[in-house]
Amino acid sequence: MKQALERVRAACSDTTLWRDLAPLIIALTCAPWIFLGWANYSQAPLFRDPAMYVYAAWCLAKGERIYDTIATPDGPLIYLISYVLLVFGMAEQAIRRADLWFHLIGGLVTGALLAPIDRALARWRRVVTASVWSVTYASVWLVFILHFEIGNSVQREQYYSLLGMGAVVLAYRSVSATSARAEATMLIGAGLLSALQLFGKHTGLIYVLLVGLVVVLAPRGSRALRWRARQVALGAAIAIGLMLAFIAAFGSLRGFVFWYFRYAFTVYRHWFPVELWGLVSRRSHVEYPSLAALTLAAGGTALAVRLLPRHALPFVLAPTAHYLLALLQRKGWQYHFIPTIASTFLLYMVALREVWKSTSEARDWTPVRAFGAVLLMAYVESRIFWFAQNGPWLEATEHFKHPEVEDTRHAADLLRTSTKPTDRVFFYGRDAIMLYLARRLPAAPHEVAWMLNFEPALRSPTTPEQRKRIEAFGKRVHGDLCVRLRQRPPEALLIQDGTDETGPDGLAKLTEFCPEFGGTVPARYHQLHTLGGIRIFTAKGAEAR
Repeated sequence: MKQALERVRAACSDTTLWRDLAPLIIALTCAPWIFLGWANYSQAPLFRDPAMYVYAAWCLAKGERIYDTIATPDGPLIYLISYVLLVFGMAEQAIRRADLWFHLIGGLVTGALLAPIDRALARWRRVVTASVWSVTYASVWLVFILHFEIGNSVQREQYYSLLGMGAVVLAYRSVSATSARAEATMLIGAGLLSALQLFGKHTGLIYVLLVGLVVVLAPRGSRALRWRARQVALGAAIAIGLMLAFIAAFGSLRGFVFWYFRYAFTVYRHWFPVELWGLVSRRSHVEYPSLAALTLAAGGTALAVRLLPRHALPFVLAPTAHYLLALLQRKGWQYHFIPTIASTFLLYMVALREVWKSTSEARDWTPVRAFGAVLLMAYVESRIFWFAQNGPWLEATEHFKHPEVEDTRHAADLLRTSTKPTDRVFFYGRDAIMLYLARRLPAAPHEVAWMLNFEPALRSPTTPEQRKRIEAFGKRVHGDLCVRLRQRPPEALLIQDGTDETGPDGLAKLTEFCPEFGGTVPARYHQLHTLGGIRIFTAKGAEAR
């Protein structure tokens, strides 16, 4: 007992131990806000895009084929992630809780990889250091997740930022691996995670480039650049092979090319584009160019004076690169800028890692270095704490009970009670959450109205050649829709009027797309319910339910 107390006393008097524990300050100061935000976040409904992802995942679980009988313009990665979330429950609140756990676990793993572990220290000290950085980064990441309001939460960009920048961390961490096997494993993992992003969004290519840049800039050591590149390429090949095999087994490769590539570059890039200057100068977006400029200037300076090693350059470039990619998408939606903030937070932690290293891994802790390290810690702490205190989830979620949420949930209840579980529903609208909550499969693969109505793309400044391609694309899609509706008329219709995607009268717009079906709706269906611009039709002669 006395010896144990002596060891504890010796440890407590060791200043390097307290230095290793210092990052916990960030986690501890943010903890109350994280707990409060977690509780409120978990009680909110899903909104818009996340409903599309979980509905496609649910359809996949029911035997539908992605990009064939259920199609969206997203890559398959988000459906796989949503499928994992559904394992923990199908209720909206269960999905939100699973979303938070997904990010918590990802943050813990990333933080453990970032930990500046001194191999010369005792094992228990290494475990302490890894645990401290794991918890700290997980806290930072949850503050980031809880920074976005309901319309920008449970978004694909958050998952892609976690996994994509995680790939960059793996490549970065491989430099200090203690064996060739460990280094190869990390590089293969980096290649795999980065290549997976190619099946998320087209902008996922940035993660592959950032990983490649780490490999090129890393110190040569005992292993050649060509060897490292082969490991990354192997991981990328595994990811690409697995994703293509998944699409072929559970969907359509031809449909994947049609919706993920042809639709995106023929139609969607012309969907309500915003001028670049309008995006840069928008007051609500002023924080994004500020972050990009600050991180580029500060990070570049840190590289110049060698506070950061040269293979940290990808972390310095990432916020600016993500900001430019958001501008190139020309939509101005806040969730397109999510990767900018995510990579900024990661750069903070990488800088802390390099400056707050143990003595044996870096220069001696001179007074100047100690002052700089404390100053950096204070800056990062202040930034993260500001985000934590200004999150939208610190209040209860009653303010989310607006008509758009309540009407769609009521419509889902009416649809479920008015149809059989085996009935197919043709949906022409914006909020796929209604089909998901009603647990009804689609009669046509076009998950939302903007996969059928291409008029908004024709409103933007387009060349005659571009208009011709969009119109030809629309003619093909509408022809396929009519064939499907004629071959298997749906048992019910769910029409959402009055949105940019549907037009003022969704049924009239459907009749334009497919006159031979739309013209027969009054004779074959009766309008059962009308609720806030949402109309439900059931086939005449159907048994009242």
